[in-house]
Amino acid sequence: SGTTNPLLKRDGITHVLTTSYAIPLGENNSLTPQIQYEIGDIDGKSNSYDSWGGSLTHTFIDKSMMLATTVSAVKSEYDHSHPIFNKTRDEEIYGVSSTLTWFNPLGYENFFVNVMGAYAKTDSNIDFFDSTDTMAGMGVGYRF
Repeated sequence: SGTTNPLLKRDGITHVLTTSYAIPLGENNSLTPQIQYEIGDIDGKSNSYDSWGGSLTHTFIDKSMMLATTVSAVKSEYDHSHPIFNKTRDEEIYGVSSTLTWFNPLGYENFFVNVMGAYAKTDSNIDFFDSTDTMAGMGVGYRF
């Protein structure tokens, strides 16, 4: 679509500034708040944006497992009116994700198993860009 209408080009660069800090909550728990600012410097003006957001991660870890759960929210404002929808796009993304890691499963030293799941909802003022995303995964790894 960027070939037929240059305002829809998606070539560009994003710049992200993120800061976070882990706050210990006793021996096995921590909370990590994070804030981020992102600039999408995209050739197609209707796809250039500024966004800001944050997340909060709770982590529990002991000898046999680690559980990390994150909730997040991001607000994005686009620079120019979209040439097809005749509106300047604004959107909010909300999400939650969790990863469980099992260390040395069934006594296998240096192995680990990950189970992951995530859900995100994008709410845009242009209905075409609304979305709901779900993800699940599992992996096995070995620590050298």
